[in-house]
Amino acid sequence: NYGYWKTRMSVHLKALSRKIWRIVEDGYVILDEKNLKAQYEENELLNDQAVNVLFSALDVSEFNRVKNLKVANEIWKKLIEIHEGT
Repeated sequence: NYGYWKTRMSVHLKALSRKIWRIVEDGYVILDEKNLKAQYEENELLNDQAVNVLFSALDVSEFNRVKNLKVANEIWKKLIEIHEGT
């Protein structure tokens, strides 16, 4: 049911925040180069929120495949690689 899960998860993350979704889909993005420290802190928070949502939505076997990853974008890409191939 990965296709079902992926669609539902992407919609859920977008509904939480488009910024969270961009962190998951694209990785860290710099929105304001004049304020890098604040942007870094915001990206870290968004990443932590996204990782929390992703980990909460995985069963134990799927969680064990990605539990060592700390970046939401890497988790998302790893799940795509596992289920859709390279």
